[in-house]
Amino acid sequence: MTYKYKVAALDFIAKDSPAILDSIKEDFKLVLNKRQKNTSEMFSLQVGNHFIDLEFAKICFFETHYSNSHASILWLTDNRKLQIAKNLHELEQLEPRLSRVHRSFLVNLANVEVVDNSQKLLFFKNGLSCPISRRKLKLIQTKNKRL
Repeated sequence: MTYKYKVAALDFIAKDSPAILDSIKEDFKLVLNKRQKNTSEMFSLQVGNHFIDLEFAKICFFETHYSNSHASILWLTDNRKLQIAKNLHELEQLEPRLSRVHRSFLVNLANVEVVDNSQKLLFFKNGLSCPISRRKLKLIQTKNKRL
């Protein structure tokens, strides 16, 4: 409606007060500082026709979609799964904090709790698991000493 009627939010602010300019500047600084702090912790993705912002800490892993090569499935720490309109290669380029552990899996290593060498599986804090390739197993263990 704002766009339709060409109304700007600043049209509703009483500008006759001498301190209003300083107040607006401080408000904008607060918003910008808050947004800059959150961008490092957030991850933006397209789900369906809309975009969502997720906390990076809530991401367990991405896996390739079983029937659509241009999409992937995101598994979250609360065991929800979302279909994402990006493949793993695009996601890997978009976010350097994610690690490719298998041809079909891209993982947030911060949420990995246990690495099972014998079964070649990664277990997450919420009980989910995903396979890890033999080649990536040693690399992941040297990269992340706590595993």
